[in-house]
Amino acid sequence: MTGGQQPAGTRPTPQIARQLLAEGVAAVLVCSDDTSRHPADAWPAGVDVWTRNRLEEAQEWLRAVPGVTVLIYEAPCATEVRRDRRRGRQPQPTTRVVIHELVCEGCGDCGVVSNCLSLHPVMTEFGPRTRVDQASCNLDMSCLEGDCPAFVTVEIDPDTVAPSRGVAPPVEGIRDPEPPDLDDGYAILLAGIGGTGVLTANALLATAAFIDGHAVRGIDQTGLSQKAGPVVSHLRIVDGETPKGAGRTPPARADLLLGFDALVAADPNLLTATGRHRTVAVVSTTEIPTGTMVAHRDRQMPDLTGTPDLVARATREIISVDAHEIAERLAGDAATANVVLIGVAYQSGLLPLTEEAITAAIRANGVTVEANLAAFAWGRLVIEDPASVSEASSPAPSRHIESALPQYLENWIDTLDLTEDIRRVVAVRTSELVDYQNEEYATEYLAFVTRVVEIDRSIGEDRRLTDTVARNLFKLMAIKDEYEVARLLLDERFNVTAAVPDTRRVTYHLHPPMLRALGLDRKIQLTDRTVPALRALRSMRRVRGTQVDVFRRSRHRRRERSLIGEYTATVEGLLDDLSTAGYDRAVTIADLPDMIRGFDAVKEASIDRYEAALTEHLGPIQDVTPGT
Repeated sequence: MTGGQQPAGTRPTPQIARQLLAEGVAAVLVCSDDTSRHPADAWPAGVDVWTRNRLEEAQEWLRAVPGVTVLIYEAPCATEVRRDRRRGRQPQPTTRVVIHELVCEGCGDCGVVSNCLSLHPVMTEFGPRTRVDQASCNLDMSCLEGDCPAFVTVEIDPDTVAPSRGVAPPVEGIRDPEPPDLDDGYAILLAGIGGTGVLTANALLATAAFIDGHAVRGIDQTGLSQKAGPVVSHLRIVDGETPKGAGRTPPARADLLLGFDALVAADPNLLTATGRHRTVAVVSTTEIPTGTMVAHRDRQMPDLTGTPDLVARATREIISVDAHEIAERLAGDAATANVVLIGVAYQSGLLPLTEEAITAAIRANGVTVEANLAAFAWGRLVIEDPASVSEASSPAPSRHIESALPQYLENWIDTLDLTEDIRRVVAVRTSELVDYQNEEYATEYLAFVTRVVEIDRSIGEDRRLTDTVARNLFKLMAIKDEYEVARLLLDERFNVTAAVPDTRRVTYHLHPPMLRALGLDRKIQLTDRTVPALRALRSMRRVRGTQVDVFRRSRHRRRERSLIGEYTATVEGLLDDLSTAGYDRAVTIADLPDMIRGFDAVKEASIDRYEAALTEHLGPIQDVTPGT
């Protein structure tokens, strides 16, 4: 089920296990998120209770047992737990998970092990990375099992466990819109994804209608969708008695479509309820990753460029707003994005409700009241004063990525024939390699890029090969070994308080390869007190690759370093035979290292895939070019 339901006949898990054994099941094994939930004497003889991280082991064990076996997985609905925490029914944990985006490789292993839809892909200067969406995070910490040193947990002040960083804009003097009439009733469609408050938004509007003295009929279509699955709610508001008939909106009869998720709002089945000359759509343009994208990071975000057109063709007007951005930056809580859209709809004269009724409904709900009131006010201002909202929600200027380059390297880059964007790419990465190792190492990088620039310029105006080589050669040269992870963990560009305010203590979760080789099968936790050790490790990066480098002899590190020479040799071969006819192919081959991601075993697997792809692409060259 999707959570929140109370199915009839539900019994405690020990009773279920006892009944199964009585019916002749050969073995029953229980995996639980909390093995102490039931007293030990509540379980029938022969039934073991394991922790949930042994789920795969449990399946393998049961597979070897002859006869019918049953595996019971016991855990509360994570989304329902999150809702209870927001409502104060359960205590809020004071630990939050943050991903250090400079350390992260965007490999997606954390999504594979946790199957968590709060792990959102984000694009950074150095490629796709992963970020924890704090608003939807269930705080079960399962993502920490990912084989990656980028995870950081932070402890926050228990007294401000659910802080609101936003403020409501001044709304005094803002006009009250003219509401639509209710002569024929008013039908609203709400379309979004599970776990984001679609049902709550529907209940909020229904409550506001009651407060205003109207009658309502509605229906929530959740099906068996999981978190992030499609959810559609219908609401009809009328004057007088509760309307008769089904709660579902008839074809072409919707007056308002609130599209909390663009993909769900553009569903052709949903749009049968909208009318080309009747319906107005208010749609959020926020890109929310799908479940497939979490487990498979090579899957790209679905192209949303056509969704506004699909909705526009089925409605008389569409209003598009990046509700998530406004909610997070201005209201202080991304979970209030739906209320931002309600504010936009209200100020557009698309809700037959009063401002007083809507704010009263928000207060009656009792969940993050101030943040929701701020979100509603900011949504109103989107229509009334869009320029001020745009200015207020614009991201703050990013902290410097490029440190000061030595003058001779900067002058060198200035002599290259580069576009402004590619110059930035080269300058940022040259600067990073100076900090990574030293000026000599950065000079090796820049010298090879210069060689590519000269050949690229002779082909024509296209500079894609230069851009591709500059990015991928840096990726291979800036190996995230022990020294580099320590340097990045201490990098001032990582601002944990931007993701989680009121941070009290930071803990790093690391699984050093050396300790792994000695048999340690779990991560170690390093607190703020170990920062001096990280600083010492960072300072030792100058010995990287020398005889005193204790890490250089591992097979994994040797393989990582060998990729640099293999790549430059491959690119040299492409440059020797570069032509306009084969330019696209050369760019494709030069970009293959982008598939190398992750750490240790995860990275080893991605290197295997890279080398297989490289062999496939270079096969024809080896056939026609003797001696290569």
